[in-house]
Amino acid sequence: MTAMKAASLAAREDDTVEKTINGGTPWYNTTPKVRGGRRGLFLITSGPAMQVKTEFEEVLAMVESDLFDFVIGFGGSSTLPGFVGSTVLAFIRAAAVFGCTDVWKSLCDLLVTNPDVMEHTTVIAVYACYVDGKRTVESREVAKHSTHRALGHKFSICGNKGCNSSMADTISVSVVENMVQLTCGQCQWHSAWLPANQDNDHFLLVKPTITPLLFWHNFPRSPRLHKLFVDTVSGDNAQEGSRKKHTLHTNISLAHPAKLRRLSGTVERRSSEAIGRIEHGL
Repeated sequence: MTAMKAASLAAREDDTVEKTINGGTPWYNTTPKVRGGRRGLFLITSGPAMQVKTEFEEVLAMVESDLFDFVIGFGGSSTLPGFVGSTVLAFIRAAAVFGCTDVWKSLCDLLVTNPDVMEHTTVIAVYACYVDGKRTVESREVAKHSTHRALGHKFSICGNKGCNSSMADTISVSVVENMVQLTCGQCQWHSAWLPANQDNDHFLLVKPTITPLLFWHNFPRSPRLHKLFVDTVSGDNAQEGSRKKHTLHTNISLAHPAKLRRLSGTVERRSSEAIGRIEHGL
């Protein structure tokens, strides 16, 4: 591991510039800085390493201590290699051919063009990046929105305080057009309808124009993320309450998720009209 780290750092500091025989820039960059310099770890079947807090702290420490530049794992408690192996190999091939200077962008580009793996599991990436010249570590999970996972997450908290739905696993997902609602099968609680094709405070679309069902969120998940549907006001003022507690955003940058923009009046009006049609049974 020490030798790998030394070779990686040497590759990053290489300043070789390749030119063609005519003095142009070649389409294939073989310099050490592009070809090497990234140390990665893939956890194929170690779901607990990502889902158990004490285990995940060890994974996070490997990136924070600069032992690895990134660690990519999967959210399933027991992920079959056959389901994720092709995705891992595709990432390695893409990194070998095109380089991997931006781990997050490379991963997103791969998942939007090879989304089949998201049918079986979620993808968790812990990676180092540089912001204003300072090394920082990000941890994110990518998941697919479906009738089993609202916005890519399996919610288990009911809006009624006395209900123990989290123990009975009775929360179901209803999807109508581009709206999603949670229902508790134990006490029949219904959440407000939320847009499933827009960003919100916790769930951000990976690439909305290409794969509108793929969302990412910070990992580990915050307590507020688990209560997104519970904290959103239902009824006639659902959209207004949603804007107050969970402001919706659009056009999120992959590299800078903090730069959020407010929805335009047109999008807000359409969301309100959609909620009105759903709640009146139209």
